[in-house]
Amino acid sequence: MNSRPATKPNLLLNRMIMLCFSLVLAPVVLQAQSKWKGWIVPEAGMMTGSYEPSGDLRLQGGIHKTGWMIGIGTALDFYRYQSVPVYVQGRKMFGHKNWKPFVMTSMGVNIPTTRPAENLILIDIVPTTIPKENTNHYNTGFYGEAGAGYAFLNKRGRGFLISFNYVQKRTQEIYYSSFWTGSIQTVPIKQENIYIMNRFAIRIGWKI
Repeated sequence: MNSRPATKPNLLLNRMIMLCFSLVLAPVVLQAQSKWKGWIVPEAGMMTGSYEPSGDLRLQGGIHKTGWMIGIGTALDFYRYQSVPVYVQGRKMFGHKNWKPFVMTSMGVNIPTTRPAENLILIDIVPTTIPKENTNHYNTGFYGEAGAGYAFLNKRGRGFLISFNYVQKRTQEIYYSSFWTGSIQTVPIKQENIYIMNRFAIRIGWKI
């Protein structure tokens, strides 16, 4: 039985890469329009949910105009299953002062980096037909967030940001276990688990 991950997550990942590539080229296309400017925001966050607290490190950037910030980002997410989210992001800042509230949302894919481990199978009293090379596979899943925060900027538009967010990432696990048919051997049974990890996050960043 084939134990390769499903192709649908790979198709979704390819589409997200093409979208991110298009957004990377956007600042070049809009270079002639002086109202559009670039931005970069590195962030560090702490998250809590159903599992023990953890954190993430993120880097995002793009273009902005009249309070609207549009861009792409990536992260190293350590919550439960380590992964690398890749996403598009939009922010809207309000007001004309240097201290500004904002809302934000991100959407993309969660790429697992968890190292595959051999299945834990009880010792069989009869021969098994499961190949030894079968291991756990972790497939790409959904990543998204929504939140709000406050920006403390200087006259050049640079400064400190703090935000509070609701974040979700998903990972699909595929593995095989043995099933005794009542005859002289066992057969492999495909098992699937979908992990939906909802978290609340507080993040601090710096707008460049």
